[in-house]
Amino acid sequence: LAEKSFQKALKFNPTHPVANNQYGILLRKTGRFSEAKGIYENVLEAYPDFQPARKNLGILCDLYMNDLGCALENYKAYAEAVPGDESVELWIVDLQRRVGG
Repeated sequence: LAEKSFQKALKFNPTHPVANNQYGILLRKTGRFSEAKGIYENVLEAYPDFQPARKNLGILCDLYMNDLGCALENYKAYAEAVPGDESVELWIVDLQRRVGG
């Protein structure tokens, strides 16, 4: 039901950043990781400063897709734009340790 609601909302405003971000979360939670990644990337292409999508893309790449480069890139960009998020700062340190850099 939630997915149909998001799809209906996105028909009216296909680039709405909040609706797309939430739809990406739904896709991630239902195991459709590639689709979720595409949603986040499209949001960031249209709204490069929409940081919730950047953070969620990092989470997706890190925890669900094992794409550590993508995760580190997005976490760093998020941390630069939103300083003081201690969770993300810890995630960056952890990722740097895991990738050896």
